[in-house]
Amino acid sequence: MPEITVFGAYVVAAVLLAGPARADPSGLIARFAPIVALAAIATHGWLLWQAALATTASFSLGSTVSLTGWLLALLAIGYTLRPDFRALAALFLAGAGIAALFTDSIVGASRAGDQPLWQFVSHAVMATLSYSLLAAAAALALASALKDRRLRHSGAAGWTSLLPSLDDMERHMFGAIVSGFALLSLAMFSGLIFVRDLMAQHLAHKTVLTSIAWIIFGILLVGRWQFGWRGRKAVNLTLAGFVILALAYFGSRFVLETILGRQWG
Repeated sequence: MPEITVFGAYVVAAVLLAGPARADPSGLIARFAPIVALAAIATHGWLLWQAALATTASFSLGSTVSLTGWLLALLAIGYTLRPDFRALAALFLAGAGIAALFTDSIVGASRAGDQPLWQFVSHAVMATLSYSLLAAAAALALASALKDRRLRHSGAAGWTSLLPSLDDMERHMFGAIVSGFALLSLAMFSGLIFVRDLMAQHLAHKTVLTSIAWIIFGILLVGRWQFGWRGRKAVNLTLAGFVILALAYFGSRFVLETILGRQWG
């Protein structure tokens, strides 16, 4: 199966980046690992394109998970250029490899209804980009929490020394949150054109949970700018917001399409 091949390529790139490439930043492996990652991304993109050709409206739930992973892998490529961020790049690539296994594995696509296709596609693209950026922020928050916990309890970084500094991870986390929050706001606004009856379109749970996540991220950003929130408070709010957002889209869609056999729209 091509999905297994893509998964294997991502894993190989991740292992190289987390180990030999980080130990010898200017060595041959450090230059070779990003090439393996790019090959995996290109093949993953081809799989997603084939999945797109196989549907008439939007990706299946499995392919949407896969697309989110693919976008995370694109972000990881930028991290491969910085030796201190290569362990994070490895984490993102490993996650993308797992996501690739779900390509077109869960059937049942959302419908665009009577709306023009370009409007539906633009909404879906903005939503997926926002999920990917906020997923990256959640991964950075989790990495920060693990490193902070290690330092507090043992006084030494240990294996978390592979990760960037807490300040660097926090800065990148908030950068991802700002971009993801902006795209999520646009996606929510554009999604209003599809809503005629929340209950009839099976959008009530998704709308409520997405709104809660949007409020959490909004409060976090206001707290950051006005009160300088950082550290564990910022990490906890980031993780809480992302979990609720994941439940809003992936959780509610899984229950609706896979268990109840219904669709949004």
